[in-house]
Amino acid sequence: MKIKSLLFFWIICVQLIYSQSYVELFKESLPKIILENTEFRSTVEKNLEYYSSISPKLVYFYIDHLHKKHVMGINDPDSNLSKKLSDLTVRMLLLRNQWVLSEKEIINNSTENKLIESKSKAIVEDYFTENVSLLDNGADTNKIYYFYLKYLDKSNDEAYEPKNDYYKKCYSLIRDKVNYLNNIYSGYERTELESEKFLEYILENKFLFKNSYSGEIPLKTDFTLGEMLVRIYSPSSLEDYQVYLFVEGLYENYSFEDNIAIAETLGTTNSIVDISETFKNEVVALIDLGVGAKIKLKDQKSFLSHVDISGSLSILKFLNEPENLPRSASRTYRNMNNDYTAKYFISEPENSSLLSFKFSSSIPLFFESYFSAGVGVEYRYLKYSYDIKNSRNDETLSSTPVNLVSYDKTNSFEHIENRISALAYVDFNMSKIFTLRLQYKTPNVVSLSIRVGPSL
Repeated sequence: MKIKSLLFFWIICVQLIYSQSYVELFKESLPKIILENTEFRSTVEKNLEYYSSISPKLVYFYIDHLHKKHVMGINDPDSNLSKKLSDLTVRMLLLRNQWVLSEKEIINNSTENKLIESKSKAIVEDYFTENVSLLDNGADTNKIYYFYLKYLDKSNDEAYEPKNDYYKKCYSLIRDKVNYLNNIYSGYERTELESEKFLEYILENKFLFKNSYSGEIPLKTDFTLGEMLVRIYSPSSLEDYQVYLFVEGLYENYSFEDNIAIAETLGTTNSIVDISETFKNEVVALIDLGVGAKIKLKDQKSFLSHVDISGSLSILKFLNEPENLPRSASRTYRNMNNDYTAKYFISEPENSSLLSFKFSSSIPLFFESYFSAGVGVEYRYLKYSYDIKNSRNDETLSSTPVNLVSYDKTNSFEHIENRISALAYVDFNMSKIFTLRLQYKTPNVVSLSIRVGPSL
């Protein structure tokens, strides 16, 4: 036994619990003995549901059979339509098998996504035969359309009147339903397509779809049931291009190492000063603000269905500054018989400036209704500059100081990084316009971004 989707199983359960009684629906046409006998009523209810699921045409023959057997007392299977009803049911079920095979082929050609294909096929495979050839001569065509009308409009409680033209009434109702389905298919809202109620609706009206088994239906949709199922289970359709904005936070390490060296000879004693300080600056995290576009390659969401191109600019940076700065040092020396102290100072980084932007491109590999995954490549440019000051101020206790030295120097440092990375991502569609992206890229960077724009 094939495993059905949980959604379809849930719909069937709801239909069994809450659906309208078929005996009540067709009570105006049923023999009174059926309505008054509880045992008959239960059996007829099951049979009406069964024949309706195949074709309302069979309801016509089944009710005619009930009248011949229980009202007219005809027990001969050839005369009370029992044999004809059985033969027609078998024929329709065989034809329905051909229809199922046709729908499965359409689904195969409509999507490359195996999960969507599997879900869609699970629906049509449940109908293991449906297609209607013309019924034998002698059928009351007007009454057949009456039963179609009753099935398609379950709120209709009118009794059958031979003088009424049920073809016209049925045509009007079918036209409205077909127009509704065509409009939904061509310009749909995902909230409507994804509802269990809508799936239940299309399965109840499966006779109205292109290539369906009911040949006497005067109007049908522009698409098959299989194509509609693929659209339901596919993520929302992609326009030629879609633009979005995003904010991204990422932990990405850029490390820059620099050195300040002071080498001087002090006073007449020729004291040597050799101060060297190596320090490291690290950019450990960035907040980017950017814009992107999705450019369609295929009509439906599937493997390589579009390319995503984006660019962003870093608007915030988070740094680890050198732990060994600022630093001070002092040296004593003698000059012209006076004692001096040379005081040195190396400042913290000042006037730091960061320019960072990136360009990325990615393609999808996998789609589900609410998330997708893919791979891509990214290029980031980063320019980081800052200043460090080193100064010297001499002091002495002498009342007649000579040549007190004082200076203040600014050392400018600049680093440029060009980094190309491979990336993999998972997108979670939180709503129609908000997407959460979790991304990993080489060498070992994780980022999280919020995208505002049409979700896939």
